[in-house]
Amino acid sequence: MKIKKTMDDFTKQWSGDYLFIPMAILCKVVLDLQGTLNDALYYCFYYRYTKLEGSQAERFEEIQRVLKIKYPNPLRSYNRGKAIFDSIPEKSPKASIKRDLVFEFLERPKNEFQIVCFLAFAALKSMIQRKGYERITNNKLIRRMAYVGKSDQYRKRYHIDKLKRELQLKWKLNLYATNMRGYYASFTMSLKKLAIHAEAQKKKNQIEILKQAKVEARIEALRYLGIKRDEQPPLSNNAA
Repeated sequence: MKIKKTMDDFTKQWSGDYLFIPMAILCKVVLDLQGTLNDALYYCFYYRYTKLEGSQAERFEEIQRVLKIKYPNPLRSYNRGKAIFDSIPEKSPKASIKRDLVFEFLERPKNEFQIVCFLAFAALKSMIQRKGYERITNNKLIRRMAYVGKSDQYRKRYHIDKLKRELQLKWKLNLYATNMRGYYASFTMSLKKLAIHAEAQKKKNQIEILKQAKVEARIEALRYLGIKRDEQPPLSNNAA
């Protein structure tokens, strides 16, 4: 069985251990856990079908072998998956989620807070992707989750902090923030490495802000002195 070579064709995607699910699907998980995750499986079936070559029967067999999922009616799964696939914008962000985690939520009872944690986990994964880390704000996280739950309680500061704390304790999330807007998030970088990166980036941003402030101050000074733009002397390389 041949796989079509595409830009997003990398080892993890074809190992079968991970499912790549659009947030446009997962954002409904709080309202309908079972229906949403079943739609995700249909989507994954069709998405992988489009990446394979061969007869329909061969591709159906290969998908089930790689994903290690038995689809009782492959043709129905194909049709349902195609309808879902066609309804989602092409550039909709996707989250890389372990297949076993999806089935844990499908097969074991979960309370609302656990489902919201799953949704937040997926939202963060979709933002971080292969970069390894991402600078995020609470508003950005909530917008990416984009769900309508039984209440809006998780939009409040206390509850979003509780959510982030749970993800750090049980979902292997590392967060770092000090004297900055938002926070850096990673599932793969150690907290130490994440802190080093965040502090280095903060210093770089502070230098850029300082440079811009000096440029603006110079422009104001020249305007005050009545010096035209074409008469402005060049900045010295030894400028403070």
